[in-house]
Amino acid sequence: MNEDKLKKGKKNLENKSFSLLKKVGKKRKKGFTIVELLSVIVILGIVLGITITAYVNINRGVDVTYYKTVEQSLLTAGTHYYSYTDDLPSVFGDQKTITLKYLVDNGYTEEEQKIVDSRGKTCDLSKSYVGAYKDSLDKTNYYVCLNCGEYETDSLPCNGTTNYRLNMRAKKRNSGEVYNLDGKSWSGEDVEITFETLNDMKEAILEDESGNQKKCTLEEKSEVKSCSVIVDKGGKYEAYATGSNGVTSAKEEITILIDKTAPTFDIENRGVNDKIEIEATSGLTANITNRVKNINDSESGIKTVEYSLEKRSSKVYYKNVKVATSFDINQTKEIEKYNLIVRVENNAGLKTEKTINYELYKRVPAPTAEGYCKQGVVYTGNEQELTKTPGEGLIFTDNKKINAGSYAVTAKVKDNYRFADNTTTNKTFTCSIAKAKTATTGNCNNITYNGQSQTLASGGTSISYQNNAGTNAGNYTVTVNTDSNHTYSDSTTSKTLSCNIKKRDVSVVWSGTSFTYNGQGQAPTPTASSGVSGETLNLTRTTNTNAGNYTSTASIASVSGGQANKNNYNLTGATKGYTIAKQTPTLNLSSTSGIAVKGVKLNITASVTATPAASGSYSATSS
Repeated sequence: MNEDKLKKGKKNLENKSFSLLKKVGKKRKKGFTIVELLSVIVILGIVLGITITAYVNINRGVDVTYYKTVEQSLLTAGTHYYSYTDDLPSVFGDQKTITLKYLVDNGYTEEEQKIVDSRGKTCDLSKSYVGAYKDSLDKTNYYVCLNCGEYETDSLPCNGTTNYRLNMRAKKRNSGEVYNLDGKSWSGEDVEITFETLNDMKEAILEDESGNQKKCTLEEKSEVKSCSVIVDKGGKYEAYATGSNGVTSAKEEITILIDKTAPTFDIENRGVNDKIEIEATSGLTANITNRVKNINDSESGIKTVEYSLEKRSSKVYYKNVKVATSFDINQTKEIEKYNLIVRVENNAGLKTEKTINYELYKRVPAPTAEGYCKQGVVYTGNEQELTKTPGEGLIFTDNKKINAGSYAVTAKVKDNYRFADNTTTNKTFTCSIAKAKTATTGNCNNITYNGQSQTLASGGTSISYQNNAGTNAGNYTVTVNTDSNHTYSDSTTSKTLSCNIKKRDVSVVWSGTSFTYNGQGQAPTPTASSGVSGETLNLTRTTNTNAGNYTSTASIASVSGGQANKNNYNLTGATKGYTIAKQTPTLNLSSTSGIAVKGVKLNITASVTATPAASGSYSATSS
């Protein structure tokens, strides 16, 4: 390299954007050359590429912003170096690089400062460089590759793809997992190959050993041309690209391994619909035994065989094995439900999984009333438990009640238990709460007729009355029943009371006690005091006709209004003494028969009228 030209280039460098660059005193000449303008455009493109690359480094926890600034400053220094020294690639495919160590050693950066990573550690100056290459359009492109330990520039140029060679990366089509093009990796699905190039190539081609080709058109995206093809069959392929000017890139052989068939195996005892039931014959444990056999994969081969039973598992790794050895499973487990899972994976990542559901159980007798009902449970008014403590594997429901009566208690089995008939269907048995013998009947009320309906009896405990109301005076039978939770002390539930509504007493007032014989029945007149509201008593009395001493008795002839029932009353002072005096009559002789002679007593027949009229015999004497 021309030493004078190097010194001139170093002397004229000036970068005010980054402190690591050394300022040069000589001013630039006016205007810009075409090369300089192209350099600026290229720099902008490289900056965009750095931005995309930064995303990858963010995931590593690296301060990408810091390194982008470093890369930008180095890119500026490097492109000025190439511009002022004219040490540029001259033909398509030509490439130039200048190390960061050279730029530092020759004064293109400030000597008193070191280029360090974000943690203060000096970057590897020998492995960090600024490059330039000429593409198929005769355009000079610049790039920077920084190596600072925790950070490396990740771009196609830094990975060596600045010529006709295609950069290839692959992934599994459906899952998106990275597929390694090392010729040893297997895929269980189609593989998507992505071609990338910085050159002006038109088409990427993947050709198998029979000459069959898969092609895609390279399209520019972010200054990189790329396209993809789908490979659905394993084998050896050649990858290359062609350009519009007839240029063909170097061919690269790759091997793609695809196995879309999952491995196979058998489980010797699969029970009924992959379910096996085992009864514990002693205690609470049972043995699980089975065998896994016929394990094979004829293409990519078996990678792992794994089985798990609850928390216990076993996994065996294989290498290039097409048929794996059978193995037995033998474990003692407590009664419970278990899933035996057997999983076989081949080297293409395809898995075959089978599951056997085990149910280990124990049988228990169905409960009976004789065995589990509490005896002598009597109503208290509070909730009471009807059953004893459930036996092993049993759960009782509906076994707490308040009221007297018989109740169906439901018996269930716990998980992993069954009844003796080998079912888990709920069973029932009947328990009871006896009635309390504490009921009392109550008593009849002392009541008198009042014209209204009245309650005949009251009091008592835990009972109810029937026919317990009456209106008219008289005798009544009241029925006294216990409630549903009680009986009488003699265990009966019904008794009767004979109750009475007494007649209402009404006093009698008499008028007149002396009479004179008049030939008619005579007696004092009785008058009753009023009855209940709305009722009037109509009285009658006994009479006599002939003269003499008598007693008149009053009685109720009828009642007007209200209940109109004379039997609702009792008369007081219902008798009264009285006298009928004799009457002195006047005889009128109206007719005679016979002859009367003075001084001579004669029998005379005559018609006599007495006043007042009276019946009886009369005698007459003439004078």
